[in-house]
Amino acid sequence: PGGQGARHFSIAVDPTNPSILYVGGDRQVVNTSNNSMGLRGWEARIFRGIFVDGAVTWTQVVGSGSSNTAPHADSRNMVVLPNGDVIEVDDGGIVRLSNPASSSRIWHSLTPADNPSNTPGAGSNNSIRSTEVVSVAYDPITKRIVAGTQDNGLTLQPLLGSHDWRADIGPS
Repeated sequence: PGGQGARHFSIAVDPTNPSILYVGGDRQVVNTSNNSMGLRGWEARIFRGIFVDGAVTWTQVVGSGSSNTAPHADSRNMVVLPNGDVIEVDDGGIVRLSNPASSSRIWHSLTPADNPSNTPGAGSNNSIRSTEVVSVAYDPITKRIVAGTQDNGLTLQPLLGSHDWRADIGPS
């Protein structure tokens, strides 16, 4: 829906059942209230496909299809674990879909420092600071770096050599 499918695309096959496939990509359809999955639009658009006798049934496994939980949009990669759970990485961090075959499926943040109680669907993954940098500039006077990031605006290195960056300059 956001026209970013060529950049934000992931696919994974269940290693124990090759008839089960997961596909992730861009984002939900933007809606100021809620869309068909009960989401506003900046959450992931991830599907679970089951192939049986040459036909496929696709189910969205986010929002109302996953106990009202969803990872951030812009999927980058997915892996299906031997137990069937799915690990997904995106602009927001790393998440796990537990019980993907069940109606009680749920997404969990895999960033314990950001989600110490492992509350389903909680955590912004700020503790791992996952960011896609798309442009960089160096200021020779202050000897600091400014970076333009995907979905997060500009970030500024506040002090020379600092590993902490100020990301409050504004949205992209």
